[in-house]
Amino acid sequence: HTDGNITFRGEDGEDIISTARDEQRFLSRSPRIAPLFTDLDPTQGGTVRAEFNSTDRIMRFIWEDVPRFSLPRVLVPEVEGESGNTFSVSLFSNGNVHFGYGAISLTTDIFNSIFSSAAVVGLSRGGSEPSKTVDLSESPTGVIGVGSESIYEEFQTNASFDLENKGLLFVVDEAPKGELTASPNPVSVCDGSDLGRTTLSWSIPGTEAVEIRIGSPVGSLVGGGGSSGSIETGSWVKDGMVFYAVDSADRSLLASEVVHINSLGCGIRLAAIPNPVQTCDNVSSVILTWASPSTNTVEIRVGSPDGPLFSGGIAGSQPTGNWVTNGMTFYMVNANNKRTLATKTISFDRTGCAAQLSADPNPIQVCDGSGVGQTTLTFDSRGLPHYLSVIDCVEPTQRLCPHW
Repeated sequence: HTDGNITFRGEDGEDIISTARDEQRFLSRSPRIAPLFTDLDPTQGGTVRAEFNSTDRIMRFIWEDVPRFSLPRVLVPEVEGESGNTFSVSLFSNGNVHFGYGAISLTTDIFNSIFSSAAVVGLSRGGSEPSKTVDLSESPTGVIGVGSESIYEEFQTNASFDLENKGLLFVVDEAPKGELTASPNPVSVCDGSDLGRTTLSWSIPGTEAVEIRIGSPVGSLVGGGGSSGSIETGSWVKDGMVFYAVDSADRSLLASEVVHINSLGCGIRLAAIPNPVQTCDNVSSVILTWASPSTNTVEIRVGSPDGPLFSGGIAGSQPTGNWVTNGMTFYMVNANNKRTLATKTISFDRTGCAAQLSADPNPIQVCDGSGVGQTTLTFDSRGLPHYLSVIDCVEPTQRLCPHW
């Protein structure tokens, strides 16, 4: 169906306005596989297509850049429509099902917010069979075990879709057949690229040929071999990347591993002394100290990663001028790729500060008998919120001036 699902054994009913794409319809009607069950409208953009891989016996359905139905867009074609949604579902001969997600936009207009939830994702046996709701994003490897119940997650209108750019693999038997490990894991990355290198090793007794793939059993091939082996990746591994060991014969899942990236042990440091700054003024100065032993050279920039350059070098210590303001942030970036390595935000402590108000001359000498004189008021807020109260001594009134 164009609305992000596949049904089996009979029709799903007329696709009319009064039939919402919601939990009730998902569970009660035909058996259903739903990577993104929502009211999609390919007449407004994108494509829906099916592909069959006869070699691997994999059926794949793809929704590419298809927006949700928007009533204002239908009535007035000139109105800008919603962004498209890209996702797919792959059906394997061993009974496993894979959902793959690209960019997803579930923002909605008033029509959709009244008649439908944002989307339902999962597998339904139909006919109001027993079911359970789960947080599909909780599995670190994206592997979801399937039992006798329908399994799903409902995303409410305008809620965030935390499966974007991820994958889910529904398996009948989720028990691993062997072991797939990554070493190191987590991978320490010190150049700010957030891309690491690791070695994947597997041991799958009783399996003749193993493939290591990224993101899904049919994802990009890293390598493979016999029942045991290892392979080193390049420096392209991202945080949260999932690797699958699959049987070369039928793409059945054998084991999985998720790899994480961090910067622990890199010695990256950016400090400011003092911080917080004890001051009663609007500006002050600090001493910045930094180090990044694993980086060829770094830059210290003000306000943003591409803000004014303050200093640089692998390591250093340098005082600022008297121009640092409360809340100012310094960025340490890799000079080669401009990746942010560390940040430091400066805060001011105004404890004990008090505003000052003086008059000159005071007292005022008045010689004309009027009893009314003239003076100059000098006011220093010391960086504190304030207003100035002026009292007229002839007609006692009070006037609040703007913040000066």
